[in-house]
Amino acid sequence: MKINQLTVILFFLMFPFLANSQQFFSLSGGISIPQTMRKPSNPHLSADEQFNNSFIISFTYNQYNNEHFGLGLSLDYVRTVVSMKISSGGLGGGYYTDTANYRFGFINVTLLPGFKWGNNIQFFVQAGPYFGFLTNTNQDARGNIQTIDAGLTLILGLRIHLARQIGIVIKNSYSYGFVNKYQDAGNLTTLKINVLAGVFYSFGSK
Repeated sequence: MKINQLTVILFFLMFPFLANSQQFFSLSGGISIPQTMRKPSNPHLSADEQFNNSFIISFTYNQYNNEHFGLGLSLDYVRTVVSMKISSGGLGGGYYTDTANYRFGFINVTLLPGFKWGNNIQFFVQAGPYFGFLTNTNQDARGNIQTIDAGLTLILGLRIHLARQIGIVIKNSYSYGFVNKYQDAGNLTTLKINVLAGVFYSFGSK
């Protein structure tokens, strides 16, 4: 299924809930800090990685049908830069080490049920599944990165109203991928810690 088809389907699933709700559109960006969570299980394969200059841009829509509970949809672009050193071999044959510099981007679509509290200053928590689609790579990464990703995302954030409908948003998001994203590095998975700041526009009843 293409990205635009998935986005349209998710929007229309949410559409019946839009009436009589408080709604937020936000645009934010920041740094992405990937952390390796699981190393290759193959005893004859090892992978060492160093992540650099990774970032995220996020467009998010949230709507709340009552004072606290709501549903959100996030469309994110995540750019990852990683230097990977992969060693393989053993069993008397020696080890062979290959070093590669990967640069690649993913579009992630995330469904985010959530909870908020507060009025002019709002705290919010959201959690839900995400689905990622590879958009671009450099030469080293081409053919070595899985084209589809999936996992879970947790978001902790703060909205501060500067005017009736406009304000700033600050949030931390944590995304754990279930897919072994690096095809040449065994079953290595990552947790992405993202720190973002941006602006929002709101309308509807508070």
